[in-house]
Amino acid sequence: MTPKRASAVLSLVIFCVVCVSAKMTQEQFRRAVELANSGRYEQAEQMLLDIVTHQPDDSNAHMLLAVVLLNQDKLEQAEKALISVISIEPDFATAYYLLGKVYFAQATKQSNAISAWEKFLVLENDTPRAKRVMKHLEKIR
Repeated sequence: MTPKRASAVLSLVIFCVVCVSAKMTQEQFRRAVELANSGRYEQAEQMLLDIVTHQPDDSNAHMLLAVVLLNQDKLEQAEKALISVISIEPDFATAYYLLGKVYFAQATKQSNAISAWEKFLVLENDTPRAKRVMKHLEKIR
């Protein structure tokens, strides 16, 4: 086998591994959603941790992980997952919304909640959820 052909075969193998990995991750994500929807948060969490370990740029997996962690009252871990979402996708409005909720639930971080919700309102400002956030901000300021 010539070096050029060997390189082409290696590229094909790498491409196939990436495709199989992506398909496995999609299946894992689908399964994690099912687990979360059925209230099996610990199992969903473990599956999502595996996904984000292998696919650290998957903002949807980080977001679902944050929701699963919130449902288990693991606020500090949820905060980290939401910060990961924002670092991957800075305009993910829901991440700021949930981050505000996480911060508000922690008495020492309520000013951070206001900042997160203000950023949320920049990204999403004409929805029922945005209107609820505006009313809430008026009360706490």
